[in-house]
Amino acid sequence: MATAPKMAPAPRMALDGIFEDFVGRVDALLALSPAYSRRILDAARHAAKSVDAERLEVLRSYVAENRERIESFEGQWRYLDVAGLIKDKARHIVELNLDRHPQQRILDLGTGGGHFPFIAQSYGHEVVGIDKSSDIYQQILTMYGVPRIEHEIKAYQELPVEGKFDLITALRMMYNFTGVKGPNLYWDFNSWKWWMEHLSSKLRFPGRIFLALNKQPMADGEFQSDYLLDLFERNGAEVDYVKLNVLFRLDRPLELDASKSLAPQTRRPSRAA
Repeated sequence: MATAPKMAPAPRMALDGIFEDFVGRVDALLALSPAYSRRILDAARHAAKSVDAERLEVLRSYVAENRERIESFEGQWRYLDVAGLIKDKARHIVELNLDRHPQQRILDLGTGGGHFPFIAQSYGHEVVGIDKSSDIYQQILTMYGVPRIEHEIKAYQELPVEGKFDLITALRMMYNFTGVKGPNLYWDFNSWKWWMEHLSSKLRFPGRIFLALNKQPMADGEFQSDYLLDLFERNGAEVDYVKLNVLFRLDRPLELDASKSLAPQTRRPSRAA
C-alpha cells in the first residue's frame, strides 16, 4: 500500500473556531440559559483537551486509505468529526450532571465511537461501552482509551456485563426493531418490559437509566417514540417530549405497568425503498 502523504496535525481540531459561536447557537436553537449553555461548552472543552490531534489525523488518513473495505464509508466518516460529536454529547453530560457528580460507574449502550464515554471519563467516571463490532468504532475507541464489549443488542438477550452500574445510558440507538427480511417491526410492550427490567437489574440503587430516543415513524404515520415517551412517563420516568429524553431515577428494580400495551408496529418504508 502506498504511503499516505504526511499531514500536519490539526490545531486541536480547530476547536476554538467551532466552539466560539457555540453558546450563542445553543441558546438560539434550544432556548437554554447562558449559564447552562456555558456548562455544555466547558464540558466539551474539558474533554477536547485530552484529544490527541496528531493521532486523530493518522486515523483520518487510515480511514481515507481503506475506504473501500470500511463498511458504509460515508456513514462511518461522520464519527471522525470529533469536535462536533464531543460538542453534541456534552449536552448529555450536563443533562445528567456528570460534570459535577462524584464518580459514577456507567454502562453506555450503543456506544459507537465512544464520544460520550470519552467525555465522562475525562471527569473521572468509569465507563463500559457496548456495541456491535465495527472497524472504525474500534479505531476511535482505541484513540480515546474507551473500553468496549462487542455485543449486538436484541430483545430477550442478556447483556454480557459484570457488576452493577450507577447509570445506564442509551443515546439515539436503533436497536428496538426486529425482523431481517420483509418489514421490520418495532419491539412490542413485552419486549420493552423485559428489556427495561433487565437494565434495572444491572443498577446499583439508587441508580438511573437515561434514554435519548430517535423519532421512529410507523406505517400509520404515527411515531413509536411518542408511545414510548407516554409509556415511560406513566411508569414514573422524567420525560422531555421535545428532546425525546427519558430519565428513570430508581431506588428499586423497575416493573413496567402492563396496563398500557404497545402492539408491534410496522416501520414506515423509506422513500428510497
